[in-house]
Amino acid sequence: MDIEKQCFKNGLVDTENTSLDEYLECYLIEGFDQIKNESKLDTYKVVLRGFLIDKESLDDDDIIVIDNKPVDPKKIEFPAYLFNSYFKGIFFEQGEVKIPINLSEDKFNEFAVRGGVSYNGAFEAALLPLIGKQELTDTPIDMKYRDIYYADNNIQDEIYSLIGEDKNQSYYDLALKHGFDTSRFFQ
Repeated sequence: MDIEKQCFKNGLVDTENTSLDEYLECYLIEGFDQIKNESKLDTYKVVLRGFLIDKESLDDDDIIVIDNKPVDPKKIEFPAYLFNSYFKGIFFEQGEVKIPINLSEDKFNEFAVRGGVSYNGAFEAALLPLIGKQELTDTPIDMKYRDIYYADNNIQDEIYSLIGEDKNQSYYDLALKHGFDTSRFFQ
């Protein structure tokens, strides 16, 4: 998903109340459980969900796009992470959703789930360990520091408890609950 073209067209996103504008120059992509050079995937399982990558890095990277699947707006997942706005406090952020969280700076640093944009080589470095091919990358990325979804269960439980949300709900449901309907990006 092209964040700029699909989310910011016609003023669909309120830039005052979201951090999504930090990802204007990004694609939101997924990684599957297989390595293939064929032109189509008949069956696949998503193992790397909601990965934000800089457009230029993806365009310049060695990643070959082998298939594009129709997007179900109810299945889109953005990475979930913690953000410390030193002037406003600590927030849980996921896509358009931004929730203040009562978390000490020490806990914020202990959890260390910071999200962010990925650049050249990061997609492979994050995906390969998830499909058991860590030996194919020199610099594996441990996703538990990039997305709460991959963090240890006790960290997930504590974060979601503090924000009063269900860790098992989809991004679509979380966003809808907070007034954002992702289906508008695909109209």
